[in-house]
Amino acid sequence: MDRDMEYTKGEWKLTKDKRQIWVGDGTDKMCVAYLGIKGMSLPDDECIANAHLIAAAPDMYEALRQYVRIGILDEYPNYLKGAKNILAEAEGK
Repeated sequence: MDRDMEYTKGEWKLTKDKRQIWVGDGTDKMCVAYLGIKGMSLPDDECIANAHLIAAAPDMYEALRQYVRIGILDEYPNYLKGAKNILAEAEGK
C-alpha cells in the first residue's frame, strides 16, 4: 500500500464550464478528463457533480492512503478493510 500511484500528479482543476479537468501549469498543463459536450452527454447537473468528484479523486486517494498508512483506521477493522479494498480498486488490483 505504500507505493506511489502513477496517476498524473498536481492539482486537478475544472475548467469554467465544468467539462474538462486539467492538471499542471504553463507548458506542462494537460487535460486528464473530458466530460462531454454540453447538452450531448449526461444531464448538466450530473456532469458537473461527476467533474467535481473526479477532480477531487487524487486528494481523496492520498488522504485515504495516509489514514491506512499511519493507522487511523486500525481500531475500526471493518472501515480499515473497506479502505484497503478501495485503495486496491483505485490501484487496479
